[in-house]
Amino acid sequence: MIKMKKKILYIVGIVIIVVALVFAWIYFLDPHRQNKTLDEKTVKVGTMYSVKKDMCDLSFKNVKFSTKNQKIAVVSHGVTDGMLMPIHAGKTEIVMTGTYKDKKYTRTLPITVKATKNVQVGCDVSAWNTHFDATKVKKYNLNFVMLRLGVGHDVDAQSRLKAIALKQNKVKMGAYWYLASDDRKSLLTTKDATNQAKTFVRMLNNMEGQKMAMPVFLDLESPTLVASKKPHAHMEKLVKAFMKVLKDAGYDQVGIYANRSFMINYLSTDYFSQFKDLVWYARYGHAKSGPYSDGSRSYLWQTGDHYKSAVVNDHDLDLDYLYLS
Repeated sequence: MIKMKKKILYIVGIVIIVVALVFAWIYFLDPHRQNKTLDEKTVKVGTMYSVKKDMCDLSFKNVKFSTKNQKIAVVSHGVTDGMLMPIHAGKTEIVMTGTYKDKKYTRTLPITVKATKNVQVGCDVSAWNTHFDATKVKKYNLNFVMLRLGVGHDVDAQSRLKAIALKQNKVKMGAYWYLASDDRKSLLTTKDATNQAKTFVRMLNNMEGQKMAMPVFLDLESPTLVASKKPHAHMEKLVKAFMKVLKDAGYDQVGIYANRSFMINYLSTDYFSQFKDLVWYARYGHAKSGPYSDGSRSYLWQTGDHYKSAVVNDHDLDLDYLYLS
């Protein structure tokens, strides 16, 4: 009789354990659970992370990412969906919503952001950013703004007003020029490059460009810079013509902005090695500590252009890391 009672108690104990495990699986581990909070993730300012794999534990459709606090971290949408960019030390949550078999699911990822010495966060704005609010830059923990002054022979109409607003709000500022032919189709000539450089200098001087806290840059990404024959030689001629005008005007330290394709295919000659300390590298969807393939860092890294930001009234904004050492 005693043995029978022990056996029953043993069976009951096993049943309780099994039920408890099933309960735990359903409520804590089951990927089909509609609302779930994931384990906390610690990240560092200056390094990019992909949270898509962490958060998309099912084949979700209609996926959307958002952040609870833009002042601490932001997350991209669009082509580079789910790229996490830490902004400032603190805690926040990244939220993903999606549908699976016609049901709505939510995943919440708690984030702790650690500061990194000698790394700052900023943005770059152009004529497209019509909702730009200079008063919100520092409020959202952005340390600087790179301001486009023009493209081709077209000046950015609001750049002067933006520069005044940034100065009034004591925001560090730099500037850049997008080199391209006027029709955005025909091949740019050295004469055009020289004339655009003169316009750039005139605009810089009108906003005390020599006193800017950030450097000035030449944006090299337009297909109109690439010749079908001897593309490297033509690219060098354009850049040399542009840089000569700036140097003659007293702008000795001018950097280059380019995406990975241009860096590899057109800017790898000996001439461009002189700019290695002032490279503004545009590379999106790259989950590493820097824009180069091995994770090494450039002077500036444009990490993406699809971040919702209050600085532009929750429209899309380009964001950048500045590495000071």
